[in-house]
Amino acid sequence: VEVTEQNRMIGYPYTKNMVARDEVDQSAMILVMSWAEAERRGISRDKLVFLWSSGDAYDLEITALRHEYGKSLSMRAAYAEAFRKAGMDITKPADVDRIKVFDFYSCFSIAVEQACDTLGLDSRTLDVSRITATGGLPYHGGPGGNYSAHGLCGLVEKLRTDYFRGELGMLCANGGMLTEHSVGIYSTNPPVENFSMRDHNEYAASFGVSDESYALAPNGKGKILTWTVEYEKKPNIPSRGIIIGEMTSGNDKGKRFCANTRKGDTKTMQWMLEKCRIGEEVSVECTGEEKQRVGPMKVDLVRFSMLPASAI
Repeated sequence: VEVTEQNRMIGYPYTKNMVARDEVDQSAMILVMSWAEAERRGISRDKLVFLWSSGDAYDLEITALRHEYGKSLSMRAAYAEAFRKAGMDITKPADVDRIKVFDFYSCFSIAVEQACDTLGLDSRTLDVSRITATGGLPYHGGPGGNYSAHGLCGLVEKLRTDYFRGELGMLCANGGMLTEHSVGIYSTNPPVENFSMRDHNEYAASFGVSDESYALAPNGKGKILTWTVEYEKKPNIPSRGIIIGEMTSGNDKGKRFCANTRKGDTKTMQWMLEKCRIGEEVSVECTGEEKQRVGPMKVDLVRFSMLPASAI
């Protein structure tokens, strides 16, 4: 994580070595068929890997409207469903321990940390070989959104080995900003029941607040709910501060918003980098003269800046 000339800062706190590489020339193929068809084709029994269960979830596209930023509720919903269909309980450590190898989608560290948190695993002490079948997205690479096809191939290869034969493995994929989740549990042993899946709407939870809770043109003061600072490539210096916040004054008090620093506002960016600013107030302004896209909506661009010392 140390910032060097070869490992530049991308967006605080992520450096280049912590970020996925998707501009790569790779491909993967997965062949799926019934057990009966595999036997008809004479495929060796030791090559077969069975899908035991799966789970899917879709979070809010507008990140600012999600209930929480420190955990992924949609990820938990998908994982819990896969465990349930496999006859296990995600809240029981003994059941989690039955999964001997995972492949976590690892676009950024947060995806891995959230997967560990969802499963009750300690990402600081966990043997990394248990949570990746490829070495991880920043190092293995993955073309566009197709990394998990490589992850599944790697998982299948591991499960076929003598060491993991008969054990359970779990592939954990996601897309967007931890928005879409799709997971599967696999083994060289067939499941007790034939594979089936429920519609994700049957077990979807409330992942956020309504669209009406988003401020389209906020002005006044707001508190920071989460934040980052984006960096230029060359020179590798802060270029833009970004926050998700909640208005604490004005006509939109209590509503969520997204905002950027004004161009060249190095003072606010430096203020942000001095320490964690979650919960602190900033000045919020929307003039209606600039536009930005937030999820499916095109809205007025909102700017923010640190409050003058006299106002703090």
